Amino acid sequence: MVSQREYESMRETLYLMASPVNRRRLSEAVARLEAGGGTVHELADEDASA
Repeated sequence: MVSQREYESMRETLYLMASPVNRRRLSEAVARLEAGGGTVHELADEDASA
């Protein structure tokens, strides 16, 4: 038995990986991050948009 949150996460993963093109793009992005790529960004302040 799994929690609702974990079940929804698994469904989302299956959905995202269903497309071969999307699966490749996601895998390449993960590989770039694991190789030290990427940049750090500050989170936007939710109050600033109001």
